[in-house]
Amino acid sequence: MDAALSTAAARLCAECGLCCNGAMFHMVILQPGENPRALAALGLKIKRKHSLAYMPQPCRAHVGGCCTVYEQRPQRCRIFECRTLIRLTKNEITESVAMEKIREARIKLACVENLLAQAGETRAEHPLAKRCDNITSDTESHAHAIREALAAALSDFDSLLESDFRITPPLNPADA
Repeated sequence: MDAALSTAAARLCAECGLCCNGAMFHMVILQPGENPRALAALGLKIKRKHSLAYMPQPCRAHVGGCCTVYEQRPQRCRIFECRTLIRLTKNEITESVAMEKIREARIKLACVENLLAQAGETRAEHPLAKRCDNITSDTESHAHAIREALAAALSDFDSLLESDFRITPPLNPADA
């Protein structure tokens, strides 16, 4: 990637953060050879389920649009590129089009966040999907209209993520 594209990519990632803030993913699976203790020593929260070590999202190291452990970040974080970033690096879209996609995603995310707040779900330390599930599955305590609006807003946001951002990275960086 040339220097201009690299700089544009850095601007996009700093503006976006959807892959780190719990909106797009709920966890980052650590890869063979990664040291969970070393990552935890950097301040990252590491959990285990069975033999799988993972870092729950939102990431503690994502602060102000930047990764505070960028040089030591997990392999999955190193290899992930969203669809918008890939399209930019392939010159399929311009930086301004990519920024517009990010703005659109942030507007849709803000709508979901607003509905969550109206429903009383304010635990920002949990991934977005879990927070939404807490509201949409609780038919006892939340207004039907808010649950329906939240389900619709989340579906709209998720459709945008699927079309313009999400990609499943390979499990093994050698497969990239």
